[in-house]
Amino acid sequence: MFEDFRLRVFVTVAECGSFTESAKILGISQPAVSQNISALETAMGDSLFVRSYASVSLTDAGRIVYDFAKRILSLYAHLDAVQVKKTETPESPVLLKLNGSSDAQVSVFDGEIRIKML
Repeated sequence: MFEDFRLRVFVTVAECGSFTESAKILGISQPAVSQNISALETAMGDSLFVRSYASVSLTDAGRIVYDFAKRILSLYAHLDAVQVKKTETPESPVLLKLNGSSDAQVSVFDGEIRIKML
């Protein structure tokens, strides 16, 4: 499974508005949630949440990071789906000039190299 756990923690906190509830959802301790968010804020160089006694909400920087994090996690999920299906998107064929009048088209599909003489 491809994923950045720190981003998943961040998105979970952003969506439920609580470090404690996020910890329950993720199956980790509340201090682990806090540590992941603190490390992400340090890496970003900005506060991502406005913290109050009852809840947390995203800062302006947090909203930007949230949008990117959702897209990144979505891409990871898509990558997982492709891995599970063991399918690949065919790559565009490459045209090779062999000698004077001969050409070949080379492509890769599902890990198999295909050569077509033209």
